[in-house]
Amino acid sequence: MKPNILDISKINMAKLKEVRFDSGSFVEGETAKVLPVELLLEDGVKITGLGKIYGEDARFNAIKEENILRTLADKNLGAALVLDVRKLSEFFPQEGTLIVETKVPGETLAEIGHPQPLDEVQAASKLIFDQLATVGSDSKLIEDNQAFCGDISTSNVVESPKGYSIVDWSGMFGLKGGTELTQGYIAPEIFDENGEGLRFVQADTFSLATLLARVLVGRNTFRELVPRKPESAHLTYEQITELVPPVVHAFFKIALEENPRKRSPEGAKNPEEHYKRLKSLFLGEQ
Repeated sequence: MKPNILDISKINMAKLKEVRFDSGSFVEGETAKVLPVELLLEDGVKITGLGKIYGEDARFNAIKEENILRTLADKNLGAALVLDVRKLSEFFPQEGTLIVETKVPGETLAEIGHPQPLDEVQAASKLIFDQLATVGSDSKLIEDNQAFCGDISTSNVVESPKGYSIVDWSGMFGLKGGTELTQGYIAPEIFDENGEGLRFVQADTFSLATLLARVLVGRNTFRELVPRKPESAHLTYEQITELVPPVVHAFFKIALEENPRKRSPEGAKNPEEHYKRLKSLFLGEQ
């Protein structure tokens, strides 16, 4: 989904009078769709844009996205208008959630093909580390098994004025529907049927490291290292030691570790410490 959706940053929500949209019908297998939305304010102002709506088959994804966006908004790390479809349209036949996100100017990282300077990537990466630390450590999200992104790839991260920001949080690591992960960013344990199971924070960490490596080395070099097929293809630390500056080697050595049990800085006792220490390593502060 494109990140440039609807600019609600200056809307006085107390004056919101009506929301109009036509959800249409979901085709088989469809979990979410982008659709035109009109916001009508009491002073007669009409704002048009796009929103995202989830069907009942994707109820978990909708609730996950909703809860995470509210959590990030509370910390000023993201913004979204989350609306209950049942309160908006008596004609909508299913339970669902309509999410109208704040417009984020900028490109997705997929559109940036050339290698980027380390200092610029370090500065831009601070936001995404903070987003993941906030989500990964929120007690309510942890209790509901929602404290992860599940789809960290260049097509799902935008370079906003504040830094690299995740667009869609409804991902499920390619499991049970949700967004489809871009090949090459998926943690290796997800394809290991004999493994110990999925560790959400560690899997997101691997995807984040892959994303940052892709931005540093550029699109063409990355795809030489990690082809799109097979789907289980993934980046290794050894592949990039000669391609990224030594100051970030310690970060990539941990974050690209094959064994998820070893994919966390020493002494990190919780997700917040995990991401904060990884952030310090990537910024060259340790």
